[in-house]
Amino acid sequence: MNMVTKTSIFEEHLEKWLKVRKNKKARGEIIKNICFVTGVHPKSIPRSFKRLQMRDSARTEKRGRKTYYTADSIATLKEVWVVGSEPCGDNLHAVISEYVAVLKRDKVWKHTNDATSKLLKMSLGTVKLKVATFNRTQFLQHGKSTTKKGAIHQLIPVRTGPWHDASVGTEQIDTVAHCGSSVAGDFVYTLNSTDVPTLWGTRRAQWNKGQVATIQSMEHMEGDTPFPILERHPDSGSEFINWLCKKWSDARNQKLTRSRPNRKNDNSFVEERNGTKVVPNV
Repeated sequence: MNMVTKTSIFEEHLEKWLKVRKNKKARGEIIKNICFVTGVHPKSIPRSFKRLQMRDSARTEKRGRKTYYTADSIATLKEVWVVGSEPCGDNLHAVISEYVAVLKRDKVWKHTNDATSKLLKMSLGTVKLKVATFNRTQFLQHGKSTTKKGAIHQLIPVRTGPWHDASVGTEQIDTVAHCGSSVAGDFVYTLNSTDVPTLWGTRRAQWNKGQVATIQSMEHMEGDTPFPILERHPDSGSEFINWLCKKWSDARNQKLTRSRPNRKNDNSFVEERNGTKVVPNV
């Protein structure tokens, strides 16, 4: 018999035990019954009743609000997080209802209605707090890097923002590798571009990410953009940060800036569309 069951038995008999404290025969019957049910030693029963009597209910009472998001509702959030390729809390919160609808449509959603209802009511702050506790095991935390640092980095300025005052024609650009689970060998990349003020997006597939192929892709994408390009802002990838791309940008009077290494938020407008507008790792 576990401790919880034993404690409940003593709680049930405490009132009767206190009433017959001067009747040895009645107390003996209580001790006999409890010994038969719990198997404890007879001498320990009076001590157990005394501890229960002296216990301060105010100290043992659990204070504060009851836990609303229990383990079953956290499990629903983690399933959506895994299906969504383990995004950050900000990106996940915006698509929770869509993922749940799709999983229900495909009949793979096995959670209860109560847990699902709590998931759909989660605030952005709660989602960010819970996602921060999840372990990123299926995907690498920083992704598979295809970027190498070069001396040209010193000549191209770093821009971190602010972006709210960016002029139309300020493009954030990035390449998405369709490489599966390994970056070995040759494969297709998608060059993805997003205009910061208007969110106008253009994309073009290319074989690998050579300098010439990247410039050719940017030329084609510029023809699909309804306004002149003033600035391109990539990460520190070698397909953008090189002498050929720098001279090409200078000749067109287009500014070339770059993000800080390993700081995806510097390029957030295009990064958040890499996983939605482009399907990576396939």
